[in-house]
Amino acid sequence: MKELIITAGLPGVGKSYAMRILESKLKKHGWNVHWFDSDLFSKNYQKKHPNYLDLSPEEQTKIRLETHQAKIVEIDRRFNSLFGKLYKKRVILLDTCFDLLDSRKMFYKYAKKVNLWILEIKCPSNIVKKRIFENPHEQKRMVGDKQSRWDIHQQMKSWWKPIKWKNHMVIDSSRDLEAQLEIFIRKLNKT
Repeated sequence: MKELIITAGLPGVGKSYAMRILESKLKKHGWNVHWFDSDLFSKNYQKKHPNYLDLSPEEQTKIRLETHQAKIVEIDRRFNSLFGKLYKKRVILLDTCFDLLDSRKMFYKYAKKVNLWILEIKCPSNIVKKRIFENPHEQKRMVGDKQSRWDIHQQMKSWWKPIKWKNHMVIDSSRDLEAQLEIFIRKLNKT
């Protein structure tokens, strides 16, 4: 059983934080878990494009789609190399914005090989802004500075499209994450 769980949402909503809690809970439930850190992967991948933030929106989108395809290739490689065939409950956790419709299509296509779950993380903007500007964790792992991250959050919020996937759950990171993630794990364990 290969499970790919994506925490999706705008920058700063708490995808990585939710992922850390989920990782711990899944391990306690007997799952073999690997967290694929999408932000670090993207930051390293985009070193090939040092002028990324200076590119046109169209060129940035092209690079982002290329990056997402590279993530899928690497996730598939990790499913095959990290766990071995003895593990029955295998899960890779991926935190990513999941805002580009073409990127979503790539992952939906990959879902023919794995069970894909999407946890859409939401949070009020005033809390997100505080997280982006005050949390040092944000700066170490992210592309761009604090202001550009906030600007990107605002831009992406304006074009965000609802996620439509059969295994989809919305989580509000400004509320009790533990309880919401336990509900999700109960759903996951039923499959």
